[in-house]
Amino acid sequence: MHDKFISLVLTVDYTDTEVQARKFLGAVEQKIASSFSDFEIIIVNNGSEIQFHTMDLNEIIRRNCYIVDLATPVSWDMAVLAGLERANGDYTVIFDINFANEVSIIEEMYEKAIEGHDIVHLRDDQSKKQQTTLMRELFYAALKISGNKKINPRDRNEVLFSRRVLNWIIKNSRGLWYLNDAIVSHGFHIFAMEAEMPQKIYRRRYDQASKLAWSTLVDSPRFLATIARFIILLLVGLTGLSFLNVVMVYFFDHDLLWQEQISGQGWIYTNIVYSIGSLAITALLYIILQIKIIMLEEIRARERYIVERFERI
Repeated sequence: MHDKFISLVLTVDYTDTEVQARKFLGAVEQKIASSFSDFEIIIVNNGSEIQFHTMDLNEIIRRNCYIVDLATPVSWDMAVLAGLERANGDYTVIFDINFANEVSIIEEMYEKAIEGHDIVHLRDDQSKKQQTTLMRELFYAALKISGNKKINPRDRNEVLFSRRVLNWIIKNSRGLWYLNDAIVSHGFHIFAMEAEMPQKIYRRRYDQASKLAWSTLVDSPRFLATIARFIILLLVGLTGLSFLNVVMVYFFDHDLLWQEQISGQGWIYTNIVYSIGSLAITALLYIILQIKIIMLEEIRARERYIVERFERI
C-alpha cells in the first residue's frame, strides 16, 4: 500500500446517471482504498441530478467523498478548477466517472509519477482510431503552422500531478485553458503514458471548444506572425497589381488582361492615390501586428522558476 494522500477529482453533468456513479465509487473502493493509505474523492456537480447524499454507500467512501454543488452549470474546465481548489492530496488525479473499469490505471500513473515526473497524463495508443471532425483537423493543422508541438491530438483529459503542479494551476488558472500545454510550457517534468482506454468523453460544448481552440492559437506568437505575413503579402501584391495596371493603361492603353482601356488624368490620379493609401494602411497594419506579436512573446517568455526542493541544512 502506498503511503501518500491522493485526491480524485471528477465532474458530473446532466448526461451522467446514478448507475454510473455507483459503479465508479464501487471501483474506487476496490482499487484506490486498498492501494493508498489515504484518499479523497471530490465530485463537482455541474448540473447533474444525481442525489449522492441519498445513495447507499459504504462508510469508507462516504467518509472520504465530498460533493461540490455548483449554483449554475459552467464549462468543464471551470468545474474541474472548482474541484482542484478543494483538493488536499500529495497527488491529484482528474478522471471521468464513465471509466469505472479503468480506475486501476491510477495506481500505474502514481508509480510512474514517483519516478520523478510532476505530471503523468494518459495518451491513446497509436493503434487506436481517433474520433475527429473537420474543425478539429484544421485546429491541429494550424498548430503545426504555429510551431506549437506540445499539444498532441491523442492526449486525454485523465491526468495525475503533484502538489506543486496543483498550486501552479490554481494560481495561473483562466476560464479556458489547455491543461497539458499550459503545464508543459512552464518546465514541469511530464510523462505521457500510452494506454488502452475507451473513447474520450468530450464535455465541452461546441462554443467552449471553439473558444479554447482560438485562444490556444492566439497565444502562439508564431501563428500570429504567419497570419500577419500572409495578410501583408496579399495587400502588397494587390496594391502592386493595381499600380502596374495604371502604368500599363497610361503607356500602352491596355490593362493587365490586355483589354483596351482609355485613361483620363483623373482616373490615373485616383488610382495612384489608392495605391499609395493601400501601401500606407498595409504598413500601419504590419506595425500593429508586430507590436501585438512582441507583446505576446514578452508575456510568454517572462521568466518563471519552479522550486525542486527546499530544506534545512
